[in-house]
Amino acid sequence: MMGDYNINFLKTEGHTRTAQFVDIILSYNYVPVTSKATRVTHRTATLIDNFLTNSTAHMNTIQGKMVSDTSDHLPIVYVQLTETAVRTPKVINERIYNDQALLQKKTRR
Repeated sequence: MMGDYNINFLKTEGHTRTAQFVDIILSYNYVPVTSKATRVTHRTATLIDNFLTNSTAHMNTIQGKMVSDTSDHLPIVYVQLTETAVRTPKVINERIYNDQALLQKKTRR
């Protein structure tokens, strides 16, 4: 879940409504992807652009912020790596010897 909530996650201790919002998202097993400021100006730094995840695969992620001159909001990068199942080829270790199989073999030649 992502959005520009305009709720500064860096102010959870000093602002009751922010603390309540964070408590609600945590109660639904969502966690913020970043804990650093996403909007930086000469005077302030706030965490108002949030990307929330309920994934349990936190160790298999790439996350961070990109530096951009197009905005004072830093783009958030979040990539969740997944493991691809390796399929083993099906090996057939038997041969059918009946009239139909022998006939098919003869017609293939």
